[in-house]
Amino acid sequence: MLLHPASAGHGLNLQAGGHHAVWFTLPWSLEMWKQSHGRLIRHGQQSPYVMSHVLSAGPLDERVLAALHRTLAVEGELLDALLG
Repeated sequence: MLLHPASAGHGLNLQAGGHHAVWFTLPWSLEMWKQSHGRLIRHGQQSPYVMSHVLSAGPLDERVLAALHRTLAVEGELLDALLG
């Protein structure tokens, strides 16, 4: 199944139908990225989840992935500071 994260990030329950996610392009939006992964990582998932990224040669895709990881880390730090 080929999905766009803006349309597949909400309302789909795919945990019974797959456990591999391959990103051919990355969104700048951490919310889209997390929501799309959340369709597969759910209660009832029987298989280990595998996420892969197909990055183009050159720095742009690497910068987008690094920005997503930085934003995810900052979000985690903020939640830790607020909750604990």
